[in-house]
Amino acid sequence: MKFLSYLIDVKRILIIKKKFNINELTVKGLNKFGEFIQVYGAVL
Repeated sequence: MKFLSYLIDVKRILIIKKKFNINELTVKGLNKFGEFIQVYGAVL
């Protein structure tokens, strides 16, 4: 459950970054990090 709430936090951060139009590289980095977390979570 902690893992799921963490993913929700990551999505929330991405939404906030889109709203404030913070630079693309940061958003892409977070997306990659989110993908990594999802893969890691699947392994768990």
